[in-house]
Amino acid sequence: MFYPFICIIQDMKIFYFKGLKIEHTAPPSNSDRAIILCPGLPASYVNEKQIDMLIQKNFHVFLVLYPGYPNSSKTLFLSQNPADLISELIVSLRIKGMQGVYLNTFFLIGSSFGGSVVLNVKNADKIVALSPVIDYKNLYKGSLDHNYETFKNYLLKNGYKISRNGWSQLKKGEIFTFSDKSLREKALIIYNENDPEINPSFLKKFLCLKKIRSISIHSDKHLSFKNIPADILMVILEWLGESNIIYQYNNYITGDFNKTISKIVDNQSAIILTGSLASGNLVPESDIDFYIISERTNPKMIRKIRNHVVEGRAMTFRNFSHYARSNMRDMSKLFSSKIITDNQSLRKKVEKLRKHLMDKYMEIFLIFQILEKKRMEATHYAGINSSLAIKKGLGGRRSLGFMTVTYNALNDINNPSFWNSLGIMTCNEVISETDRKHIERFFNKLTQQNFSHQKAHELLKINKRVVDKYTNEYLFNKINGKYGFKFSKNMKNANINGYVKNMIDALYSSDPIKLVKIAHSYVKCKDAIEKYVIFYYLALNNNLPLDIGKFIALKFANQHSMNNVRRNLVESAATTVHIELLNLLARDRDPKTIYYAKIKLAKKDILSTKIIRYSH
Repeated sequence: MFYPFICIIQDMKIFYFKGLKIEHTAPPSNSDRAIILCPGLPASYVNEKQIDMLIQKNFHVFLVLYPGYPNSSKTLFLSQNPADLISELIVSLRIKGMQGVYLNTFFLIGSSFGGSVVLNVKNADKIVALSPVIDYKNLYKGSLDHNYETFKNYLLKNGYKISRNGWSQLKKGEIFTFSDKSLREKALIIYNENDPEINPSFLKKFLCLKKIRSISIHSDKHLSFKNIPADILMVILEWLGESNIIYQYNNYITGDFNKTISKIVDNQSAIILTGSLASGNLVPESDIDFYIISERTNPKMIRKIRNHVVEGRAMTFRNFSHYARSNMRDMSKLFSSKIITDNQSLRKKVEKLRKHLMDKYMEIFLIFQILEKKRMEATHYAGINSSLAIKKGLGGRRSLGFMTVTYNALNDINNPSFWNSLGIMTCNEVISETDRKHIERFFNKLTQQNFSHQKAHELLKINKRVVDKYTNEYLFNKINGKYGFKFSKNMKNANINGYVKNMIDALYSSDPIKLVKIAHSYVKCKDAIEKYVIFYYLALNNNLPLDIGKFIALKFANQHSMNNVRRNLVESAATTVHIELLNLLARDRDPKTIYYAKIKLAKKDILSTKIIRYSH
């Protein structure tokens, strides 16, 4: 009744995970998509051409053997739920990747028993079940030729080690519940209407109840990956290739970016993608941020890809390292970046720098992210469906990014994919599947640029609820437990001392004496990051005295790493009150600071009404 699909392919790498034996084959070119093949029982071979086809379609292919397989360890078959093991494998691959490659999209294909397994894995992106067994309790009801005892003996003769309790649960129909409510959207079932080994009548009732896509074929064989017709395999691949709008849009822009960037860098350079392009949640109004790390002469920089403004910088690794160590904004970008390079030595250098900075500044980084979220959400942006409000306002793109970035930092996850992070958070029940689906709809609407005022209000309100729940019930508990803080919803009243207290006071205090004291305490601070963060928030303090504002503008006028600090002065209400300070910044050495200052001088509220992009 059960047929798996195990094959021998050269260059396969074998690894083990919680009793699973897994054979992995990488595609010929860089890809973040994976197919996990889940077999039936017992083990047999599959047509190598079919596996080759998956690999040539640029999928990482993982073939799985369940615990208890022939010649395996002492772990028994069904001693653990196979669906839970596959789910945990996906989480592990999402976090760790494979051989230095981030894996973000996971498709499952399972046949017969393996079809039952994949239909019970809740954190896969898409599922294909070939002739799955649905009702184990009644599987052999009315059958004269098949029963559990003969099948169990058959497995034992083939070398399987079987858990007595697990086998009993299987017979009672207690292992697989098929309770995932999203099966209707992400599953495809293919079966033979005349297949006596799966009881098709029960499968048809299941399809009707769950409203799952299905394809029925006419055959005299039990359907498996071994004997699936070539035309059906192509249908499966086409269905797996279908994607939602946000995925399609990001793949489209990423392809353009890769083509463009390949013309200006060599294989000894590294591209460090940051922001939306690294996260995979780029929308039409996003810009494209990246660094080119190269020891050769600076390449000619691109300015635009399609309609996206490009903010790219080229520098040596030494300069990049110095910059990341002295500027929290850019260090934060490094924490959630995607590294693209064939130069493994350079990759290791960047990864080592990232790990060192994360270990040293994790506490400050997390508080910085919280304060950034709080201050942006406290700002009034004109028009709830404006690009600026949707980016920075309550429940906006920045808030959602804050959620995944802080979760990754707390859990030591280096994969920058926004969707990958949501998948892990859903699997670990930090957010619900409903929340994840809602966020996906929100980004699809953004990509379509189809946002009415009412729809924007509705979607942003739900986003805010999701982010607030994450912040108050997960993030604050984790940070308070890890660092001994007493954070609550109101950051201004947080019961904290030391440097973090000075960060909060620098942003929120209305006491001019306290603000002067903080400024004087850190102006000669030897730790560049600690110094940067304090003055970053002093510059944003809406109650900043004119003297401190002028001090910041003049003291750091020639320091490139402090450019964002001086730009913050432009954004602050302090320059709305003190036009003298705004005029001073309009003569700054940084072209971007000058540009923003002049715009604000022309129209005082423009920085809260629209996204202003500086063009070189």
